[in-house]
Amino acid sequence: MNFQEEFDPTQFRCQIHNKRLHGLDIRDKASKRLYCWNCVRELPNAMSTVHNIEEILTPEGLEEEEARLRSMAEALEQEAQATWANELDIILQGIIDRATELQNMITSGFKTGFQSLSLFEYEKLFEALMKYLETFARENRLEEGQMLDDYILIYKKFIGEAEMMKYKKQAYLVFRDEIKARLKNIDNIFNNMEASLKDLDRDLMNFPAKARMNRSPMRGGGGGGYGSPNRMTPDVNWIDEIKRGKKLFV
Repeated sequence: MNFQEEFDPTQFRCQIHNKRLHGLDIRDKASKRLYCWNCVRELPNAMSTVHNIEEILTPEGLEEEEARLRSMAEALEQEAQATWANELDIILQGIIDRATELQNMITSGFKTGFQSLSLFEYEKLFEALMKYLETFARENRLEEGQMLDDYILIYKKFIGEAEMMKYKKQAYLVFRDEIKARLKNIDNIFNNMEASLKDLDRDLMNFPAKARMNRSPMRGGGGGGYGSPNRMTPDVNWIDEIKRGKKLFV
């Protein structure tokens, strides 16, 4: 069957209340992950880690997050392309007569350094999650266990890529500003152009190591530190309405 059209995690039932599933706890070590509305009503007020299961365990939910990540990655990629075309390359053109043989070297170094940010790492996580959903759909089964725990672990890394994108952009901006300042300085000391550009090229080659040092340790830690606040923080009003009985589900 086409799991993207037919898989619906809410069709499965809570083993305690025999009600449809609507909540999912994504903490690293959760004693219980699957919740029906009755389960949610029984939660203490301080409990804020249960999310709408349709945001996490459906192709639509994953595709929405994937689209958001792609938009962020492509925007940063376009900014880098515009930076090179409209700023850095213009500086180089002022010294192009004596630096023709070096221009290709610097251009290649910039692109190689930027590519080291690995903006599209999230694609592998997205593909892995979709395979898990396909397995759930094929087996027509959703239950507590290692497979669900593994799905949650990959999912948290997946949404954590949004935060990683911010650190990648910060690393890129530092990288960009460093290059811009160095190129202007080279323009002012034109007679030392060749030695300075070779030194800059060495800096470009070292950018992958700098990018790694500037990255936040996003991929470890507990259940509350990943991803965007909107995705990782459950809708409290959603839970309150359930507790007040404004939403009734079987």
